[in-house]
Amino acid sequence: MVQNPKLGTDRAMPRPLATTDGMQTSLIMTISHSTPALLCVAATLCGNDAHAAAPSFEAFGAFFPAWMLCASVGILSAILSRAVLLHSGLSAVLPYQLLVCTAAGLIVALLVWLPAFG
Repeated sequence: MVQNPKLGTDRAMPRPLATTDGMQTSLIMTISHSTPALLCVAATLCGNDAHAAAPSFEAFGAFFPAWMLCASVGILSAILSRAVLLHSGLSAVLPYQLLVCTAAGLIVALLVWLPAFG
């Protein structure tokens, strides 16, 4: 390590790296300049499934995305859970009914998604 006269003798600067053109760069500058290139390489290697087709199903001669089916099932189950809450009398006692019905719809949609498309 090279002593830094501005910081005193108790602190040391990183040793400069020699390059072929005679300029000196520190290790920190070398890493910070190569970070975007490393991120691009990592993103390219992680995206191997980019060309895979999205899960879909055929209905009435057309292909529909699988999330649309699961969302429809989730919405219907949220409506059904609201009807169950009304008919059982729990709607008078249960706070945050919108949150409860939305959570029930989400749980059912995910339970349909996992076995069918997961």
